[in-house]
Amino acid sequence: MKKPILLIISLAILLFSCNEKASNEAYLPGFVGASGEIIVVMSKADFDGAAGDALREIFYKSYALLPQAETEFDLVHVDPSQFDRFWKPHRNVILGDIELRIDTQEPSVKVLQNKYAKDQVFVHVFARDEAAFIEAVKEKGEFMLAAFKQAELNRLGALNKRYQSEPIVRALETKHKMYMAIPKDCEIKVDTEDFLWIDRQMTRLKGGRNHDVQQGFFVYKTPYVSDTLFSQSYILSRRDSMLKAHVPGSIEGSYMTTEYLFYPTYEEVSFNKEFASEVRGLWKMDGEFMGGPFYSISLLNPNTNELVTIDGYAYAPYFNKREYIREVEAIIKTIRFIAGE
Repeated sequence: MKKPILLIISLAILLFSCNEKASNEAYLPGFVGASGEIIVVMSKADFDGAAGDALREIFYKSYALLPQAETEFDLVHVDPSQFDRFWKPHRNVILGDIELRIDTQEPSVKVLQNKYAKDQVFVHVFARDEAAFIEAVKEKGEFMLAAFKQAELNRLGALNKRYQSEPIVRALETKHKMYMAIPKDCEIKVDTEDFLWIDRQMTRLKGGRNHDVQQGFFVYKTPYVSDTLFSQSYILSRRDSMLKAHVPGSIEGSYMTTEYLFYPTYEEVSFNKEFASEVRGLWKMDGEFMGGPFYSISLLNPNTNELVTIDGYAYAPYFNKREYIREVEAIIKTIRFIAGE
């Protein structure tokens, strides 16, 4: 089984580099701002020029496998003169410190936690000039992107833990020996020995009207017999067979399945210091005109020696999908196995 060496190294760098925290953390306000938004503090000339382009090259990459193209993050420019009490507690901040000083002779990137707000990520880029700023961003760009992505997942996971459905959490712990921070507005639709479906129906306002938004979570498991169960082909094949059997559509004969016109991505990762495989892709209803993004992670439950897949999807036809599927991923990544009696 191939180990996710690069991801482990990246995570180690991330944890090492995010170790500067505010000394007055207990007195800090909560963060503000929308999920997926980063405030960039620098002059308008720098933001509109090559320095801003270097940031856009990193943060305007396409979010993996969405029905319509969406960037990883939204960048919002703030002039340094306007960076006041209103902006400072924002959840995600990049400060472009481009000035010829003693401390900017060598370009550097510092990632600070909780500088002006609790759970804030504040990235300070020091550079003597535009060229040095671009150099620093190119060198540390992927690390910066990973820091903000992990922070968003952590925040969403923590939020759902505060507002979780206690009855569903207890049912998961009792019957399936696992914990997951399932939101209060969810319900269990299917619960068998080998398949669980948790449904979340919501409405969101747009254009003066409420529109349906749906998220869902599947848990299915099988005895772990070999490493081949972690392969992309096996995970997708089992996904399709389980969804066909348990997730029907509103039209007779329709069912959920994987959309292969845009082939799902596969990555071996370290999750809670254990091997796991992630799959991201698009789902569709065979026999209906419905679809959206999905995210799944497959990992070994050491207590039962089973391969467990936790699969989540989003359906939001009138909205951008990025933050809905990001929330799905965050909820799934609260998964913890509980030792049986």
